[in-house]
Amino acid sequence: MTFQKALFLGLSLVVVVARAQQSGGIYDSALHYIEHGKLKSAATLLAREAPRQSPSVRAEYFALLGSVYEDQGYLIAAHEAYVKSKRIAIERYKVPQARAINGIARVNVARGNYDSILYYLTISRQLDPSAENAIATKQVEGKYWQAKNQYDKALSALQNALDAASQAKDRNSMAIILSSMGSIYFSHNPDMQVALGFYKRSNQLDDTLRPSVTLIRNYCRMANSYMVLGDHENAGRYLTRAEQLTVNSEYLTLKAYVLSTRVILLAEQGQIAQAVELSEVPIRIKREIGDKRQLQNDLLNVAELRMMIGQYDQAEKLLAEGTAISHNLHDLVYLKYFYNRRSQLDSISGHYLSAYENLKKSFIYKDSTFSVDHLRAVNEIREKYEAEQKEKIIAEKELQIEEQKYQRAIILGVFITVVLILFVILLLIRSRSRTKLQQEKQVRLRTIVQTQEDVQQRIARDLHDGLVQVLGAA
Repeated sequence: MTFQKALFLGLSLVVVVARAQQSGGIYDSALHYIEHGKLKSAATLLAREAPRQSPSVRAEYFALLGSVYEDQGYLIAAHEAYVKSKRIAIERYKVPQARAINGIARVNVARGNYDSILYYLTISRQLDPSAENAIATKQVEGKYWQAKNQYDKALSALQNALDAASQAKDRNSMAIILSSMGSIYFSHNPDMQVALGFYKRSNQLDDTLRPSVTLIRNYCRMANSYMVLGDHENAGRYLTRAEQLTVNSEYLTLKAYVLSTRVILLAEQGQIAQAVELSEVPIRIKREIGDKRQLQNDLLNVAELRMMIGQYDQAEKLLAEGTAISHNLHDLVYLKYFYNRRSQLDSISGHYLSAYENLKKSFIYKDSTFSVDHLRAVNEIREKYEAEQKEKIIAEKELQIEEQKYQRAIILGVFITVVLILFVILLLIRSRSRTKLQQEKQVRLRTIVQTQEDVQQRIARDLHDGLVQVLGAA
């Protein structure tokens, strides 16, 4: 019976180890697919294998599956995967649960469901107080405040995340955060060089041998910045880089973003008809995946283009769809733009009363989002952060100087100690040498004295013996 139990336990252990190794291999394979942009293969593998795993591993699988769906742009599917991960991990596996909650909060921000976002993030921090999770939650918090048009709070959250990522030497998170900060300054600072500075800093942290989603997005954002500056040459150069990196990409949101940027550049170059034709592709993608936040931007841009070529009916439909989306997302910035364009369209169509009403709404939303105080707050945040960074640099330099002084003092002390030790050793050696010489002298003296005594005794003995012999002979 004992042998059977031992055999059973041994076989059970082998099965557990085999399953663990198989699970690790599957997870690594999924990560390999993600790293090489094969999101469909990663999603298929994770969706098939997740139900077969143990609860803790299953929670990790569904969390990763949620991130894959999120990268693909399928926000509803991503939300469902994160919810499954959270349900599995609840009460037992805190770190996977915190990760799933972050994913739910991030997806809800993208979908415009802002209720309970900050509550989710608080719970996530309580479950996982690690530095890594603090960086992740601060990034989501920054996205939340940015979506709520409270850019000063968004910048504060992102700057806290950046400081934490810098301390942890997390280059990937630092690149993402800098890119997000650049997008805020792009919208709320007339000086495009500020935004470009953030994008360039973000790019420096990226691995150019294996370009990331952040790098591609930065290229598009830099293209938009150069378009604002009227530099179409640089805009086209960076946009072409982004297009080359997304030729075979399965990141639908990213692909749509690159196409939307190309539409804007074509319009800037006067190729309106070609821009309108190309715009159908990113709009279709964003409608398909439910990316409403980016869709409203495309609807606004394409509506303006259609107004320029006299397609007023199509423009009206696009503006109506965009206005409804912006109301759903509570996006005051885009509501300002949509009502302003609807006012222009009503004016062209001769509906002056409606144009006046829409223009009033546009001014209301403009006052809500672009007040002087608000812009000042954003600039104050940047100035405060830059001042803190300068103070931090000065403090670090002062600390380095103090450390250098301390190191020099230590080196000097060690040097003096070594010299003293060598001096003492030298004195001891000399003392021993003198003692040895004295001992040798004493030995030589004793030898000489002893030799003299021996000679004298031998002479005396010889004299004595010789005298005795003479007397004896006499």
